[in-house]
Amino acid sequence: MKNYSESDDNLLPEYDLSKLKGGVRGKYAERCKAGIKVVPPNASMTFEFRLILKPIEMTEELGDALYEAGCDDGTLGVSNGVPFVCFHRQAKDLESAIRSAVADVQKAGCVVDCAKIEGELLAPIA
Repeated sequence: MKNYSESDDNLLPEYDLSKLKGGVRGKYAERCKAGIKVVPPNASMTFEFRLILKPIEMTEELGDALYEAGCDDGTLGVSNGVPFVCFHRQAKDLESAIRSAVADVQKAGCVVDCAKIEGELLAPIA
């Protein structure tokens, strides 16, 4: 790994390098080149999953209620008469994403039957 000096730096002026304590430039470069996803601690990620709802009539009013309850990152749908909401939710982990989505759906007056990821049943919601 090449040693960098301040003169080699191409960071924008608003980044104060004096505040970096023990930072190593290029520390994760090899992992990134290898295709390994490097996620900083406490970073939020986007999780995609589907909440299957107990039977309910999907109306424009219900869509508005879900949006107002915090489901603005979800898309409503019905498959074979079964209502669902597909989410693209940001959170620190999958469990937090699903729990917050379930809470938002419940705020809108809906009951969640189960959660799915890519067609796999995760767990019934009790």
